[in-house]
Amino acid sequence: MDARNDDRRVSWLIGPTGVGKSWAMQAVLAKARNASAYVQADSTWREKPIHITAGIARSVGAKVGNGACETMGCIVDHLRGNKITICVDDCQDMGVAGLKVLKSLIDKTPSRLILGIYPTEWGKLMASSTAARSEAHQLLGRSIKPVLNHWVMGVREQDVEAFLKAAKVPGPLSASAGRMTPHLKTGGNLRTLADALDNARSDADEREVPLTAALVEEHVAALLGKQVQP
Repeated sequence: MDARNDDRRVSWLIGPTGVGKSWAMQAVLAKARNASAYVQADSTWREKPIHITAGIARSVGAKVGNGACETMGCIVDHLRGNKITICVDDCQDMGVAGLKVLKSLIDKTPSRLILGIYPTEWGKLMASSTAARSEAHQLLGRSIKPVLNHWVMGVREQDVEAFLKAAKVPGPLSASAGRMTPHLKTGGNLRTLADALDNARSDADEREVPLTAALVEEHVAALLGKQVQP
């Protein structure tokens, strides 16, 4: 997105809880901390421009004014000279009012947006015949194509294997990843895997045994009430 000079400066992260949307955004923040901001939308913001604009203003370092209109002006003035990437998590919680605000940020500033949303909410926006769909499609027109949604069904075996490798779990990982993935898809995705990994590390330290993929697998099964497959 940094290379684009047109209005196609929106990227979407579509996926259920636990597939890594927030982690991906944190990775962006870590690599460009001085040129990025993180906004965690809240359900109390839905259709309330005063809360939406105040939340964005605080995240980007702009002044919160008296009312949504003044605050939006402060945000635009602050961002006109700042080409930053704004990560908005759970953007569905903003409602249609939030989509309008986000579209204005693209139209009036050089900002880039990374938007996290649940597949169910994305589907509702695309299928709706209301104002929500109109606003969503206008924002989609400012999005980088294609909009990928392969995360909709949850994590894949290669994702689980990559996660274990990044966590420095030793040994062959592919077989364990293959056995864990079906359970993780229906039991929390990578969030459950992260919890199981923490539990496995504590277990390994306590028992003074090495951390292995098999031990992680045992703790995934324990968290989900599953039987470990031979």
